[in-house]
Amino acid sequence: MNEPSNADTNSDAPPPGQDAQGSVAEPTPAAAAGPRPNDGGYGLAEPATPASPGPTANPNGDWSVDQTAPSTFEPKPVEGEEASIATDYPAETPIVEKVWTRWSEWKEPAIWSAGGVVAAILIWLGGAYISVLTLLIALAYGSYHLVITLEIPVRVTPEQAVREFFGSLNHRLPNYARMYSLLTAEGRESDAFAEFSGFRAYWHSQLARLVRSPVWMVPLEFGIDGFKCRYNAERVMAAVRYKLRVTPRGSQASDDPIAEFDVQNLAVKGPDGQWYLNIGLFPDPTENNDD
Repeated sequence: MNEPSNADTNSDAPPPGQDAQGSVAEPTPAAAAGPRPNDGGYGLAEPATPASPGPTANPNGDWSVDQTAPSTFEPKPVEGEEASIATDYPAETPIVEKVWTRWSEWKEPAIWSAGGVVAAILIWLGGAYISVLTLLIALAYGSYHLVITLEIPVRVTPEQAVREFFGSLNHRLPNYARMYSLLTAEGRESDAFAEFSGFRAYWHSQLARLVRSPVWMVPLEFGIDGFKCRYNAERVMAAVRYKLRVTPRGSQASDDPIAEFDVQNLAVKGPDGQWYLNIGLFPDPTENNDD
């Protein structure tokens, strides 16, 4: 007798998912609810978040970061005292026509010294004592200006430009030539002056308003406190604000200053990479800058 084969035995079995009558079997509640949690204490891993697009190869074979993704950078909002700095930049950047040079400071003392030497030689023909006195005065004047200008005015930041400008007044013979050379073309012209001779006369009169004695007898110290600045988008202009304190040389830090001003100015980066001031006027003591 032949045994029935497996094919004959399973020929009457319903296909998977159907019962014996041929109807589709309903899923059980457990199967509809999805896979059962792991009772062993190991939870299923969360689906991984898609990684940010990394470097991709361009047609040239170079690897570069995808630049089409939107940037999420947001500038930090301006708060506090920095928001009070004036940011009304001019439509066009002020021009720096003449940059600082060593000759711009040494030209005047060199000419005066040379003139004194020539005068001494000429006077020597008439009197030895007068010629020697003239020679000593000329050499002393020229040497003093050369000594106070040996240090190069480094101005890689707007704050250094402000300190160098007013620091030129901290001498018995103020270095007006350096101050004038640290201004833009617009700063070298105003209602008070239009050239260097007028600039020097203007600042000489402003210093005379602060002290009764000549500055060469009572030198002054110009200090900068509370400096703040804000650059424009191109970082070629900077709105600056600071407090200018004027005190006699040698006074203590606790002593009251002769004058104190809240000043706002505009600094401009020149073609030499150094910063120049756009306003060369002395602060108006009657102007309230705190408003």
